[in-house]
Amino acid sequence: MKTTFLAALLIPCVYAQEPAPAASWQGNGLETAEMKYRSNFQSSLSLFPADTEFVMGAFDVGETATTLCGSKLVRLFNDGQAVDVPLPVLGVRNAVIACGKGSAESMRSMAPLYAAVRAAKDSRTLHEFLEDDEALGTWISGLSDQAMVDVLVAAKGWAHAGTMPPLLAVVTPERSMMPMVEAQMSSMIAMLKSRAGEWAGVYHEGDYSGVHFSGICIEGSQLADRLRVFGQSMKSNMKKPLTELLEGLKGRKIYVLGAVHDGKLILSMTEDPATQLKLAANADESILKTDKLAFASDKMAYRPNFLMYTGKELVAAMEANERARYAGTRKLLERVVEMADWPDRQTMKDAKAAVAGVLDPLADGKGLPEPCASTCIAWEQDGLHVEMTGSKSVWFDDGRSLALASLADNPDTILLMEQTVNPAAAKTLADMVENAVACIWYGSTIGGGISSRKTLEEERQYAETVKSMWKSCRTMWEGLGTDSALLVDGKGSFPKDISPATQPLLDQMTAPRVALYASVRDRSQIVSGWNALLSQVEQLALKEGLSRKDWEKMMPETLRVSTFGNGGTVYSLAEGDDEPNCEPNLILTDESLVLGTSRLWNEEIVRIAQSPSGTARGGLFVFRVGGLKKWMDHNASFVRRIVGKSELVENAFAGVTALDAVMDGIYATVSNEGGKCIFRLHLKMK
Repeated sequence: MKTTFLAALLIPCVYAQEPAPAASWQGNGLETAEMKYRSNFQSSLSLFPADTEFVMGAFDVGETATTLCGSKLVRLFNDGQAVDVPLPVLGVRNAVIACGKGSAESMRSMAPLYAAVRAAKDSRTLHEFLEDDEALGTWISGLSDQAMVDVLVAAKGWAHAGTMPPLLAVVTPERSMMPMVEAQMSSMIAMLKSRAGEWAGVYHEGDYSGVHFSGICIEGSQLADRLRVFGQSMKSNMKKPLTELLEGLKGRKIYVLGAVHDGKLILSMTEDPATQLKLAANADESILKTDKLAFASDKMAYRPNFLMYTGKELVAAMEANERARYAGTRKLLERVVEMADWPDRQTMKDAKAAVAGVLDPLADGKGLPEPCASTCIAWEQDGLHVEMTGSKSVWFDDGRSLALASLADNPDTILLMEQTVNPAAAKTLADMVENAVACIWYGSTIGGGISSRKTLEEERQYAETVKSMWKSCRTMWEGLGTDSALLVDGKGSFPKDISPATQPLLDQMTAPRVALYASVRDRSQIVSGWNALLSQVEQLALKEGLSRKDWEKMMPETLRVSTFGNGGTVYSLAEGDDEPNCEPNLILTDESLVLGTSRLWNEEIVRIAQSPSGTARGGLFVFRVGGLKKWMDHNASFVRRIVGKSELVENAFAGVTALDAVMDGIYATVSNEGGKCIFRLHLKMK
């Protein structure tokens, strides 16, 4: 049986759900290259303790960089030449960095500071955007000052009670590079012994986990003394929180230490190396003995180039920090609303509610599934593969298969994007969009407004009309189902009335066909919303000065109606009787809605959607270079006869031909599986 592209993308991970035992790292009876890789892999990771909360590693770095920089794709975009790999990169075999026990707690302690810093950045952006406005720029400047005070207050809180995640990095150089690494390390130690004070620290060395480390201890007291000078130029409202921040720093220390041990460069940054600088004594006490890296065990035959693991608690802390960030942004924008010059108090209240409507869903985290550990792994096999897992997504409708996924294997397909969306998530997004539009609208009324209408009453009437139009759009949107897609292929036809001189050639050419598809939940709701919207647009156009004659000219009797399967309706968008393969139209049935440039293709899409094959769920992206090349090859001779010699056209043809010679396409899926969200990408090469 022929394996399809979509199946080939999904199969490698379907059978990888059960954690592999730790013994799988040993690789009994494997080929030499894989055995060597497993040995390097195990050697690099065996130093990290079992309680490691985050780890990220790059393996066979020099070889990978050489392969990538000399690949056909890189040469294609670099005049046929390979890119030179820097010597330091060539000298690295593996590089791994990790965060140890207590990282999640540290991340949680940073939440207020993270939110304050992001809000300060947002206020600065707002200030730069509005600084040319004399009135608005002045009070936004004051808002930026308050945001900086918030940063100092949050930093003070962290300095007195927060912690820093312990970091550990292990770099394995190639053997030929070890003398250079040792020499550089010795030089660094000699410099720190005499000049550590220049970095607000003192030289430090000691034995930790049986390894002798040397480096610098950055002392908070020295750092505070150096930062105190900044307080002299600060505004009065910032001096107190800065002083309190510096007092908190006095009791803090950060140790940046390094060692060359057993052919590896080990680097560490901790607040207390005696308790936090921990190395596993052997593989049985390391992260390799846990199931944290089980996601990589069945990929060893592919010799992964990169992997990353983030523990559940750390993921939860990071997600909480993001929610705190949006809460901080909401607080910032509420200050903006309160300070602005509104036409009346009710408008201010409405604007405040709109801000909350945009940011509350991002800040409160209601309805989100329990966080889980996240992973990422990348390897090369007929191109680049990337697989990522994370917390289950609330965005996708897990109960419906992708109706048009089978078109991913059609050789004429150029582009296919499809997803099934959870109705509750879609409603939340629609609410956020509605509130975002409202924010823009309310913002236009600040300081007297920016529209051409003269009175507040006219503004309100116009706003009510726009709201009614949006409500009609919402009615249509809510009548749609959960599945939607964008499709492009090259099998369309050109209209008959473009140019009499070139029509014989155009008749032999094919045109791109573009279609938008959506499943239908309630057809009558879509029709009702459309009719209401059409009436509202007509009323607004006539009110704005458009004559009835001009309106009828803009909206001719395009809604020519004919029937198609299942009592469906075809709304033709063409003015004449074009060929069915190039007649723009919209097809609406009880199950499907398709808007596209070809009636024949739209009808085919409706038929495919009625009886979908396969069980793919979530989301799908496919870009096939072959489909683009096939369309181009068919039309090349005709285009040359029409336009003559054209450097632009020839470059486009040459570019597609060159790309087709090295790349098959880009294939990606994302779906919820086994309580997790899994993203898979294949950049497929030839």
